[in-house]
Amino acid sequence: MGMEERRENKMGEIIRANASEVYPYQTYARFDSLMKLLPIFNEGREDELFPCIVGRFPQGLITIDGHQRLTLADLFGKKLSLYIMDNEGDLIQRALFPDLDLNNLWHANIIAAFTYENAAIQARKIQESNCPYTFAQHRRENGIDDLESLERMIRQYCPNQGAAA
Repeated sequence: MGMEERRENKMGEIIRANASEVYPYQTYARFDSLMKLLPIFNEGREDELFPCIVGRFPQGLITIDGHQRLTLADLFGKKLSLYIMDNEGDLIQRALFPDLDLNNLWHANIIAAFTYENAAIQARKIQESNCPYTFAQHRRENGIDDLESLERMIRQYCPNQGAAA
């Protein structure tokens, strides 16, 4: 993997990586979330987003939280910050994100705790099939081939929200 940009500390590891270096476990796209994130990516402000949470397994990095952010990163060809969980009990520490609201930190840890097992199941599927599911496949299966098709899908699935910015 081309994860040359690393920052480690004793509370966890944050890396910058392309979506092609991470596997999703969700097969569906949440177009309401994609619609909210699209202006951020269009404006090049994706670095302002909270890091995606991924689990490190022998089969590779599996997304725990951040599927929609990684879907857009794949579409735009951008790198995102990823918080690496090496174990199910790893928690995101306040010292890593001092500006993060405590409610958001609590929410991120709850999501990580409850979805780590889903990522572990996906890791076992990758090992058994030797054919990992990628974010490029995820986008294609959800009708997201380019920015125009994404905006069309948002209009279809979120008709009362207006067009994406």
